[in-house]
Amino acid sequence: MSLMRFKCVCKRWNILIRYPKFAKLHHARSLDRPGGTSLLITLKHPLSELHFMFIDHKGNPIRQHLRAPNFDQFSQVINGLVCLSSHNCVSLLNVYTHEIITLPTSNFELCDGNRSIHHSYLLGFNPLANQYKVLCICTVEELGYVIDYGFEVYTLGSSHEWKKINPPSNYKFSSPFYSHKQCICVNGVIYWIQNSDQDYNQKYLELFDLKDEKFHGIRFQGGVLSGPVNLIQVRGTLAIAHPPKQRSDGGFDIELWILESYRHPVLKKENIIVPGTMGIYRPYPAGFIHRTGEILVMDNILTIPSRFLLYDLCSKKCGDSTTYTHCLLRFHDSQALAGEWSRFSHNVFKKGFDLLKYCISDQVENILPLKSMVTGFSLL
Repeated sequence: MSLMRFKCVCKRWNILIRYPKFAKLHHARSLDRPGGTSLLITLKHPLSELHFMFIDHKGNPIRQHLRAPNFDQFSQVINGLVCLSSHNCVSLLNVYTHEIITLPTSNFELCDGNRSIHHSYLLGFNPLANQYKVLCICTVEELGYVIDYGFEVYTLGSSHEWKKINPPSNYKFSSPFYSHKQCICVNGVIYWIQNSDQDYNQKYLELFDLKDEKFHGIRFQGGVLSGPVNLIQVRGTLAIAHPPKQRSDGGFDIELWILESYRHPVLKKENIIVPGTMGIYRPYPAGFIHRTGEILVMDNILTIPSRFLLYDLCSKKCGDSTTYTHCLLRFHDSQALAGEWSRFSHNVFKKGFDLLKYCISDQVENILPLKSMVTGFSLL
């Protein structure tokens, strides 16, 4: 149950719930108590309409879904905050309080004539400094070719304008940069996969450290970044998940490469085995459940995942069905759940969603007013 529904009880309760220290205490306790976290589903409509829906880990809806129209891109959701953008306009939305603020316009102006400019905005959080930052990546395109690019950063609470920063060394875009679910912020560092300017088929890991506001690039051997890999967070570290491989017994093997620190880029390999009896046709790891320490495995055979499995990486009982907790969540079947969730599911599929633009993350309720974050308060 959300605390936001109690704001209307009386003026005193409203003030208490909006008080920063109370919000901080509520956040800390929610991390440990059962039911304190929830899954947030973010879906992007082809006609620039975003939907947000909260469910508990049993697949039941716990909050009415929220719509955010007129945005082309959305960032990773961090502590309930998401960065929404369309062309040169960028806003921050708190999906819990439903507050939205517009950030200043980027210093990179729109182009005329044959040139076009594309902005991508990546949201990050530095837990050591309790600070949110937005990274802007701008690419200038002419006749289908990128001719220039630039980088800016905006710090919530300590600045009211974008600051230009130096680009990475030996860095070159061969095509416009588009933010998508392959960009992720983990422990104060924003990661994404970049194609090499010398060989487009070769990929490397590019990152932006929010603390010193510097870029770094990491190249791995052995095809670690080959294929459609997925970047996720596991226990506060970055993990690179490979596509599943079919086993002879009908199950799947998933390689998971864990990077403890980018300063010492040593990868640790883990294997996730999904038995064929689990009923998952195309599994892939989507994220990490903070309270239970489990990895969220989703079925990607449908337009939107229809089933979740929670895999316990600590026990490493691969192939034992007791290591999984089943969460039956049927987006494609409007009769699977009653009430608001059923209507939401039905309406989503009537409109048709961009198959590539959805994400599911584990979130804790953030009741701190968005304006407090912008003026210097932090949740943590």
